[in-house]
Amino acid sequence: MYTRCPSCRAEISFEPPADAASLPDGYKHRIKCPSCGVTIGVKLPNRTATGQPVIAAEKNSAPYSSGEPIYGPNAYAPAGAVASGESTFANTPVAKKSGRSRNVTVFIFSLLFLACAVIGYLLYSGTISVDILGGLTFFDGITVLQNASSIPVGEDAMLTLSYVLPAVFFLFTLVVAVVAIIGFIVKKYSRLLNVLFALIMLALTACIVVFNPASYIISAAGGNIADYFMSLLEQGFYFIFVPVGLAFINFICSLIFLKSMKKKIA
Repeated sequence: MYTRCPSCRAEISFEPPADAASLPDGYKHRIKCPSCGVTIGVKLPNRTATGQPVIAAEKNSAPYSSGEPIYGPNAYAPAGAVASGESTFANTPVAKKSGRSRNVTVFIFSLLFLACAVIGYLLYSGTISVDILGGLTFFDGITVLQNASSIPVGEDAMLTLSYVLPAVFFLFTLVVAVVAIIGFIVKKYSRLLNVLFALIMLALTACIVVFNPASYIISAAGGNIADYFMSLLEQGFYFIFVPVGLAFINFICSLIFLKSMKKKIA
């Protein structure tokens, strides 16, 4: 027997059911179009008919149109999807973004943090002299690494930590930059890992501002945190707060980037 698909207009050849003679008049036989996959219902000819008649398919081929369930790949698809022959195993096709733009953002912040450390090094070594940037010397981890042997060890653990923090900041910034480059190359972005990195960076910069050799010395002399910050302002070390601000913005971006990278395909 033959019929024509109402969706793609392809001619379909099919065999009637084996018990066609015992089926009631008006019985709708369900077949699937081999071209577009649409399930259609066709009425079998009168039992007295002979030959291979061409049978007209039902115009409305959506599931449940006749009140009968249709079991098959299109059984649970919307009527529009079945009529157009679209795949019905997924609700809406999705694709995942590469994550490269997010890795670029992370890498840019890493470069800014590295710039703070390098400028602090150049200021401390006397290579450049810009008074307003003096606060960045607190983030000079390069000098700390160069003079690692002169770090006071064993005398006071807290004093040792105050000296080491800038070096940790510098090395950790390098690690984040390398991870961002690798993520860019492999087109992957780890959302939770980068939130953790951003949180650690924020904690490091805040600790360097509040806890460093200068603040330790002032507190040891009987001063308090207010005296320490007043001394920073009196010396014009305003840029000591710049890395903290950058770290805070970086952390906010990492929270925004927690949003899924999956996007719908129209």
